[in-house]
Amino acid sequence: MPQFSDVSDIQLQLRRLELEHTREERQQQFELKKLELEHAERQQQLELKKLELEMSRASDPSAHPTDPP
Repeated sequence: MPQFSDVSDIQLQLRRLELEHTREERQQQFELKKLELEHAERQQQLELKKLELEMSRASDPSAHPTDPP
């Protein structure tokens, strides 16, 4: 029969493993959120560049040649 201290040690080890697992899950969630935010930022930068390009084309008449006569 296990002694009381053995059971306590096992419980402590189990609790430590549970806490480590929880920490690892939180770290993974943090990394995923970070990647999602970085992706969203890149998407916004691309959209901004696209709008800037469209605006520069719209303001530059030579960018849109007229139909030939």
